[in-house]
Amino acid sequence: MDVGVLGGLLITFGLVVFSIIGSLNSFIDVPSLMVTVGGSLGATMVAMGFEEMKALPKYLSAAIKTKKFDKAVAIKTLVELSNKARREGLLALEDTLETVPDPFMRRGIQLVIDGVEPESVREILNLDVESMENRHGKGKAIFDTWAGFAPSFGMLGTIMGLVQMLQKLDDPSSIGPSMALALLTTFYGAVLAYGVFQPMGNALARKSSMETDYRLLIIEGILGIQSGENPRLLEERLLSFLSPAERSHYEKAKVQKGEEMVGVAT
Repeated sequence: MDVGVLGGLLITFGLVVFSIIGSLNSFIDVPSLMVTVGGSLGATMVAMGFEEMKALPKYLSAAIKTKKFDKAVAIKTLVELSNKARREGLLALEDTLETVPDPFMRRGIQLVIDGVEPESVREILNLDVESMENRHGKGKAIFDTWAGFAPSFGMLGTIMGLVQMLQKLDDPSSIGPSMALALLTTFYGAVLAYGVFQPMGNALARKSSMETDYRLLIIEGILGIQSGENPRLLEERLLSFLSPAERSHYEKAKVQKGEEMVGVAT
């Protein structure tokens, strides 16, 4: 599980609940929840389509789950493959193909083994990345759309409550409670939009960006292997995809293994 996403949601709802703990029952109203959550969900389904909404559980899971993209491990694997290809030829990579853990990297190496032209390899893998970004973008679009509708339906619920309140003006004692109840839908809409839906959409976008960077690194490595680039130069170039902290960790790991440290300008 992604500690940042779950921790952030807990902090958001924890602080909101803590701030109203003395009057918690006053903030619970099922009809108001139905108007805000149900109405905004229905409007989102109209906007996005039923087929897209069926994938909502998958997008929720993707936002909450931790998915690591270890660039250092990818670089190490690509450099090892480059060394093997330089010594034994590209066809020799087929012997170690099953040991490559990343399916995207395996696909690229298979294209190289099959003798596909470098430009075609780049085009095919870039299309794969673009398709992935489009899929992830649909998930973010659902949450962004829902975040836009939730406050609107919260306001709609408030208007409905105000109409009911105005019908009871002959009873002044009911005005205060009725007004408080009417405002609950606005409260629900704001909490859901800014505390759940927008953050979840941004979490999906962040993870999509991380995976895109990871795959672009792999594409550069595969093309370097195919062109017969010197493994040391290939490693130097791929290290540019790492942050200074990641490079430092990578270099320390190499030293601990008794390998020659690659000097990289930070």
